[in-house]
Amino acid sequence: MLAKALEVPFQMRYTASSKVTRYSGRSALNGPPGPFQATYSWSVASETSFKVTVYVAEKPSTAAQLGLLNPENVAWELLPWSFVIDWFIPIGQYLDARAVTSCVNGTYVTSRLHKFNVGKVTNPAIFDAQDYELRGTDFTRVVGSAPSLPLPSFKGLGRAASWQHCVNAIALLSQLR
Repeated sequence: MLAKALEVPFQMRYTASSKVTRYSGRSALNGPPGPFQATYSWSVASETSFKVTVYVAEKPSTAAQLGLLNPENVAWELLPWSFVIDWFIPIGQYLDARAVTSCVNGTYVTSRLHKFNVGKVTNPAIFDAQDYELRGTDFTRVVGSAPSLPLPSFKGLGRAASWQHCVNAIALLSQLR
């Protein structure tokens, strides 16, 4: 068990998906004036599915597991009042995320399936009141590496002054006495 834990990288697969369905009811348009003037009616249905699959493989070295490769994390935590700065700008979370991405290899597979159906186009003057239907499918798949890590940004006073942060601030002030 120990040999497997030390030699075989940790592997995991994560999947997230979403589906959006749109339907527009029947509409009508008058054709151009003349012998072909008629009423056209149709219905349109559209369904778009998104799926993201992430394959993660992690094989951190012993030095990475001990935190020796990321001295900036240790330096940030040793800085006085760094957690207060994290309330406004999450620098500590950014450094932690950067440390994880340095020892994790991921493959992102993004799929998009779009189906559409235009049905029941009717014009009695031209088509002898027959119904016609048009169906189509569009599929794209992109395989890539992990997206870039965004830099931390200012949270704003509304999010930084949450009740949890206020309780922490009161606890800090009580310890200063």
